[in-house]
Amino acid sequence: MRDICRWHIEEFAYLLAKLKSTSEGDGNLLDRTTLVYVHEHAEANEHKNNGMSLIVAGHSGGLKTGLHTRTTGTVAELYLAVANKTMGANLSNFPSAESPLRGIYT
Repeated sequence: MRDICRWHIEEFAYLLAKLKSTSEGDGNLLDRTTLVYVHEHAEANEHKNNGMSLIVAGHSGGLKTGLHTRTTGTVAELYLAVANKTMGANLSNFPSAESPLRGIYT
């Protein structure tokens, strides 16, 4: 399992590097992208939605970068924040999220 997880992360890092090395306007594609990597197992035996390791990368929508944080929000709240800030969706909720995750955008 560890080798599979390592491969997933290596592929995600490869994608980030490709986006960063691709010019787009006055920056690069990573500047205009938000990517969310969600590991498929939090507590794999119970398939819970907590204790999950997530990586949010890119600069689109004013995403704060270069930090590690521990939050009490849910994945749905993260998706709601990304949809609103990155895509301009202006949603008030997202299936199980009543508010967007706070603190990840400037």
